[in-house]
Amino acid sequence: MRAAIEDAAAMHGPVSVLVNNATRDDRHPAETVAPEYWDERFAVNLRHHSSRWRPSTQ
Repeated sequence: MRAAIEDAAAMHGPVSVLVNNATRDDRHPAETVAPEYWDERFAVNLRHHSSRWRPSTQ
């Protein structure tokens, strides 16, 4: 993945937009969402992506 990002940046310039198309999105009323549920969803949906775009933004 890192090599693909570097190749794309070399050809087109740095990556300036991130589109997250992968998610786990079970719908619940807001008042039923516990902090543990929120943390797990955040980890699944966002945390792993941050390591992919960070090199292009430094």
